[in-house]
Amino acid sequence: MSFNMRQKSNLLFAQLVGFGGLLMIIFLTAFYKIYNFVFSALGEIVAQQASVAFGCQVATSSTNYALLGTVSFLGLAILATFIFGFIKIVITLIKTKKFLRAQQTNLAKTSQKLAQVAMYIGIQDRVIEINNPRPLIFCHGFKNSKIYISSAVVNTLSYAELQATLLHETHHLLDREPTRLLFIKFLSAFAF
Repeated sequence: MSFNMRQKSNLLFAQLVGFGGLLMIIFLTAFYKIYNFVFSALGEIVAQQASVAFGCQVATSSTNYALLGTVSFLGLAILATFIFGFIKIVITLIKTKKFLRAQQTNLAKTSQKLAQVAMYIGIQDRVIEINNPRPLIFCHGFKNSKIYISSAVVNTLSYAELQATLLHETHHLLDREPTRLLFIKFLSAFAF
C-alpha cells in the first residue's frame, strides 16, 4: 500500500493524538491515585489530631479523609501565600526606605527655576529638590505626599517642560497614587 505525503502526515498526526490521549489517561489515573493517597493520608492525620485535641470523632470514610486533607492543604497553601506576600512587602518597604534615606541625604536648596514653577502651580510646599546627577522625579508619602525631583531634571527641562512634569506629578499626588500603588503592590505580592 503506497501513501502520499498528506496521508502519511495524517496517519502520523492520528498516531500522535492517540498516543497523547493514552498518556493523558495514564497521567490522570496516576494523578487521581496519588491525590487520593496523599490527601487521604493528610486528612487522616488531621482527623486524628482533631480527635486528640478536641475529643471529636470523624466518621471513617476515605472520601471524608480526602476532603479533609484537601481542605487542610488549601489552608496551608493560603497561609504560605500570605507569609510569602508579607515577606515580599517587608522587603519592598525596606528597599524603599533605604532609597529614600539615600535621596534625603542629598537634599539641595530649591533652585529659583523650580521655586518659580512650583509657586505658579501652587505646590511650592510639596516639592523637594534633591542633588542627584541622575534624572529622578517621583511622589512619596501617604498623608502628606511630596514630589521629589533631582537637580538634573530641573537643569535639563525648560520652564514649560518643568511645569508639565510637575503638573503630571501633582496629578499623582491628588489621586493619592503612592497609597494606591502600595495597595496594588500589596495585592500583587500574593500573586507570586
